[in-house]
Amino acid sequence: MYFGMKRIVTPFESREKWLDLRQHNINSTESPCLFGASPYGTKYELYFQKKDQIRIDIEETERMRIGSKLEAAIAELAAEEHGFKIRPKKEYISIPELKMGSSFDYEAIAEDGTPLALAECKNVDSL
Repeated sequence: MYFGMKRIVTPFESREKWLDLRQHNINSTESPCLFGASPYGTKYELYFQKKDQIRIDIEETERMRIGSKLEAAIAELAAEEHGFKIRPKKEYISIPELKMGSSFDYEAIAEDGTPLALAECKNVDSL
């Protein structure tokens, strides 16, 4: 619970389902638009996208494609280096009252299966 507000956890199996779930909330990757810190849009564009239920698909760049391919390897290496297990997190988490939501790449878990932390994996370079 977040200040008495219930979190909704919705499993998803496909990119299409994930995009549908994201359509109704401000998501972690969209929140920079609210502060003028996103190269992908402004707060006004975001308002109309949500108001009119317009789905914007950002065209995947070569760097994005490579980063996606490397995510699993990065997660496995981090788990190995720090002594925990890792599992993909195919769940969308939302707080309907706040119209906020997010999804995460992985969940770090202890050897006994106890959840330890959420994990986001990104490949960065000199750019």
